This record gives sequence, C-alpha cells and structure tokens, in this order.
Amino acid sequence: EYQSIVVKHPVIRDYPSNWEDKLNQFLDQTLTYTGLPNLVGHVDQTLNPDYRPPGWDEVDR
Repeated sequence: EYQSIVVKHPVIRDYPSNWEDKLNQFLDQTLTYTGLPNLVGHVDQTLNPDYRPPGWDEVDR
C-alpha cells in the first residue's frame, strides 16, 4: 500500500487553507488540476528571485 507524502517548498511562505485536502483529492483523481489552489501568490520571491512557478498541468503529466 502506498501513501502520498508532502514536502513543503522553502520559498512558499504561507500555504492556502485546505491545500493538503485539495492535493490529496488531485492525487486520488477526484479533482482536476484546475481545482488546485494557486500557490504562486504565496511564493517568497525575495528568497529566490529566479523562481519559475510550475503550472499544475505540468504535475498532471
């Protein structure tokens, strides 16, 4: 049996509420990538000014 794990990225300051639930729904294929919260607005670009946020469609591949 497999369990998903989540590793928080250091350049993201505050994750949106219930983002873990949404991510688990996405991994269970009960939610499309369009329903995932937008983490781009939570990235602390002062720590990494060259950060290119990935799109959720890249995760879906």
